[in-house]
Amino acid sequence: LVLVANGLAELADDLEEEVQGPPAAEPFLDAAGKPTDKLLAFLRSHGLDGDQFRIEEVEAGKGKKKKLEQRIVVTRREAGRPVAELLPGLLREQIAAIPFPKRMRWNHRLDEARPLEFARPLRYVVALLDEAVLPLELGGVPVGRRSVGHAFLSKPQGPYSGTEHTLGGARGAMFDVATADLAAYEQGLAKHHVALSETERQARIR
Repeated sequence: LVLVANGLAELADDLEEEVQGPPAAEPFLDAAGKPTDKLLAFLRSHGLDGDQFRIEEVEAGKGKKKKLEQRIVVTRREAGRPVAELLPGLLREQIAAIPFPKRMRWNHRLDEARPLEFARPLRYVVALLDEAVLPLELGGVPVGRRSVGHAFLSKPQGPYSGTEHTLGGARGAMFDVATADLAAYEQGLAKHHVALSETERQARIR
């Protein structure tokens, strides 16, 4: 199962959003005219200082109870993070969210609250951004640039040619993927008797 994304920006877009805080009817300034602890806590939660807020009339409530009221409003800004920092978390959640009619569990956990589930036990993952390995954590599943050829047709060779040549339990000749280039990866798999293209596999079977 292979995912390739081309043309990624080095930085994610900057984030700017309006956030509503507590109602202005609540005491938000003390007797000295300074922000109360409650307002300061709200501002700090968004990385803001004591004077970085305004009072606006906004819609509050739902349905028939919806009404206009004055609330504390702030503008939260967050500089775009490097894509290399964002991808591991995004990929981790996407792998966990792939829908399967039936899912298997084994002795790996995604986190304390969730077991790692997949159609079959995951043996290893190749995760690259250009030539760099992404620090993707998948509950102990080997993640890097090493891939494995066909379990029976590929033969051990090169630096991984020991009598035991398994990666996460996957048997076959191991080889390193140098860069996140689909054509090069496809060629590397072909050398180890794995056809990535579904169309090509169907043609061989026919």
